[in-house]
Amino acid sequence: NKDTWFTGFRDSGVEVNIVAYVGDPTWGTKAFINRRVNVDGRFAGLISASLDLEDFSRELSAMNLGKEGRTFIVDDKAYVRLAPEASQVNRPLTEVFAAYAAFWHSAANRDVFQTEYRHEGDTRFVVVRKIPVLNWYVCTEASSSEFMQGVWRSAMISVAVSLFFVAAGCAVGMLFLRGIVAPLKKTAEFASRVSAGDLEVSLDIRSKDEIGVLAGSLREMVDSLKQKIADTREQTSLAQAQTSKAEQAVKESEHQKSMISGILDAIKQGTDEAGLISPALSEASHQLGTQNTQVARGAE
Repeated sequence: NKDTWFTGFRDSGVEVNIVAYVGDPTWGTKAFINRRVNVDGRFAGLISASLDLEDFSRELSAMNLGKEGRTFIVDDKAYVRLAPEASQVNRPLTEVFAAYAAFWHSAANRDVFQTEYRHEGDTRFVVVRKIPVLNWYVCTEASSSEFMQGVWRSAMISVAVSLFFVAAGCAVGMLFLRGIVAPLKKTAEFASRVSAGDLEVSLDIRSKDEIGVLAGSLREMVDSLKQKIADTREQTSLAQAQTSKAEQAVKESEHQKSMISGILDAIKQGTDEAGLISPALSEASHQLGTQNTQVARGAE
């Protein structure tokens, strides 16, 4: 909530930026190199590395060419970001070094720019070199009154070597940040696909650092989920088998019921037929009795 640069950096779309503090009650005199972390094309956070400006100022002072020389770094908006004197940091370049207003536009449009200007009766030689990725500039000055022409040429070679190492250091720093960003991005994509239901996705990060521990925990979580799903499927299969057995038992019971009902119907029908035969037998018996009586009478 205190530093509005965060939302500005988030919404700007730039990959890298540097925020410098001078005498800040919280951060002191430091610069923070921030690199964007995107997941699925959206801002997911940032990785930040701090740089002590007082130590860096001493390093810049060591790069000066002579007592009258100076070295400082300017951003793409022409603000001094790193300088030997803390009072010069975060101020417009042309306010700190007014002579740069005459040639800065040309210098900012080239990878390497050389010029000279007059200052208080002295000719000052200037070399400006762009830093890749950041699009910032390393500016180095030397006083011609301190050095002879031959010494100046040798100094320019030293400046070129120094600028090379500065650029190499920045490149190494970018590679270091990229080495952190890439595993984090893979981990975030893995978590996103798992949350979408894809449990077959793999996460091939085996490092010993905190990112590797996080990746291992995520893999264990997914394995546990897969095991629970397998157990649930097994229990479901068992329940389906029991249901099938119950349905088969019901069918067999219905069949037996049908057979018993048929037997009962047959018995009933036999009983009904027996009821019809019994009166006929009684009538036949009666007729035979009558005939016997008549025969007996005739015999008498």
